[in-house]
Amino acid sequence: MTEEEVTAFGVRARRVRSDRETLVVEVRGDLDILAATRLSPQLEHFAQEPYPCLVLDLRPVSFMDCSGLSLLVRVRRHVVARDGELTLVIDRPFFRRVLRLAGLSGVFVIRDSVGDALGRRGRADSGAGAAGDAGTACEASSA
Repeated sequence: MTEEEVTAFGVRARRVRSDRETLVVEVRGDLDILAATRLSPQLEHFAQEPYPCLVLDLRPVSFMDCSGLSLLVRVRRHVVARDGELTLVIDRPFFRRVLRLAGLSGVFVIRDSVGDALGRRGRADSGAGAAGDAGTACEASSA
C-alpha cells in the first residue's frame, strides 16, 4: 500500500487524478466508524496537499454514518484552512438527504459527477448547480 491509496475495513480511498490545480480522490465502500478512523489520516493528508481544489468522489460509497460525516467536516476544515476548496461528488439522493438533515448541505459544494465538479465549482448547495453558477479561482484555472 502506498501513500496514494489506503484500504481499511472494506473502504478504500485512492488518488484518481491530479493536475497542478486539482486533486481527485475516490472513496469506495462503507464509510462507518471503523473505516473513518483508519481513513482519517490519509484523507487529511490529501486535504493538506498544495492543490487549490480537492474533489472527493463519494459515488462508490455504499454506507455512511455520523463518523463518515464527521470525517468529511474535518477534511473540509483542513482544506479551508489553507484557502482551498472541497467539492463532494454525490449522486445518491439518500446521501444528499443525510447531509441536508445534518445541516451540512449548505456547507459543502456538492456535484453529481467528477466532470461537473471540475467544470463548475464554488457554490455550496445540494444540487448539481445551475448553468449560471458563479466561478471561482479553481474553475478559472481548470478552464
